[in-house]
Amino acid sequence: MTSYSYFDVIKANSYISFGIKRQNHGRQKKNRGSVNVVQCVQCGRVVPKDKAISRSSNQPIIEGASMDDLNVATIYKTPEKYYHLLNQFYSSHTIVFVLEMPLMILLNLLYYLFDLSTCNSQ
Repeated sequence: MTSYSYFDVIKANSYISFGIKRQNHGRQKKNRGSVNVVQCVQCGRVVPKDKAISRSSNQPIIEGASMDDLNVATIYKTPEKYYHLLNQFYSSHTIVFVLEMPLMILLNLLYYLFDLSTCNSQ
């Protein structure tokens, strides 16, 4: 029975090279030593800024129904102001987010069509 020392195992493992999944290791850092970090908006995990996936959107400060009420109540046209919303996700959360959104829309539609709130109260 042959016993291997710790150094024999390390030497054997040094010859094994596994393939990498992405050439850039999932980052956009080129010739930069380090980058700032951001927090994921879903789990709070701290990830490098170049590895995080950013989704930005502009949303009005006042929603449409309230804006219509203001326009009816005043003689002046109220300006539409927007705020910029930047969501930064960890890469594994964006996959879940993209897959869950159509499912949530479908569930809300079924909930509305079959009026499940009345079924639960009986």
